[in-house]
Amino acid sequence: MIKYLFLFILFNLSCISRNPANYDFSHIQKFKNFVFLQSEYNYGDYTLSEANASGVIYRVNDGLIYILTAAHFCSPGSYEIQNINESQTGHRQIWVFNENTKRLGMVFKIDTQNDLCMIVSIKKKSDIFENLKFAKKMPRIGEKIYNSAAPDGIASPDIKLLLDGYYSGSNFGPNKYSLYTIPATFGSSGSAVYNKKGEIISIIVAADPNFENISMGPNIYNIRKFVGEL
Repeated sequence: MIKYLFLFILFNLSCISRNPANYDFSHIQKFKNFVFLQSEYNYGDYTLSEANASGVIYRVNDGLIYILTAAHFCSPGSYEIQNINESQTGHRQIWVFNENTKRLGMVFKIDTQNDLCMIVSIKKKSDIFENLKFAKKMPRIGEKIYNSAAPDGIASPDIKLLLDGYYSGSNFGPNKYSLYTIPATFGSSGSAVYNKKGEIISIIVAADPNFENISMGPNIYNIRKFVGEL
């Protein structure tokens, strides 16, 4: 039995307008690097939405943008998550939404052990992104952390949803996941977790369904290795 809940949506949800709470977090540029991800299958004359997730553009290089998200969104079959393409007759596409732009994404690299996925897409002339920094170590237990996500499919250019919580430690389970007191639900998967300096320390990949305000993700050492910074 799978104990933890993988946090992506297996159907399309309409955008919902809600006003986020305001927190003391000055790194507004991080919002510009947030992306909303959607996968869909094309079956000849019709298209069917499959899953939604969150992600973050962490690097721009040679006309490409590099996105970090959860592997179970990029490859649900690897996690024994039922997708809608049972017959494998459709063509799967991943769409990347940022502000008012929409572009195709391509899965470039996957680490199923740590639930990490790298997606690449084409940079547009109007894009203004910064190369984000990855922390060199995890925060101290009890330090304030922040998360920019699209839980429950909430995503639009006018909504900047920012959540906060506390780092609660690592070395959880065989893959050394980290725990956070950040509320997460379907659609939160792949969303970046930041320390007080605005550096990425993790992404949200799962939550215990018995506790709404506890989420988990790979630690920064596995992430830095995955993106090639170790």
